[in-house]
Amino acid sequence: MAEEGRIWLKLRKVMQYHLEYAQLAKGLYDEMVSVCPGLVAFNRSVNMLISSPTAIVYYQLDCP
Repeated sequence: MAEEGRIWLKLRKVMQYHLEYAQLAKGLYDEMVSVCPGLVAFNRSVNMLISSPTAIVYYQLDCP
């Protein structure tokens, strides 16, 4: 697969290493909590999925 250019890379704990993404994520989480009554985002985190142009990633789901 890598030889054909169909590869993806998952970066975890992005908020811990990049202040800009941490600020963006905080704003997004705050907005979701404000518009969704009862939503409690107790474990705020950000992962980044980077894929090559020919990679097919139909869906990605992370659960604690």
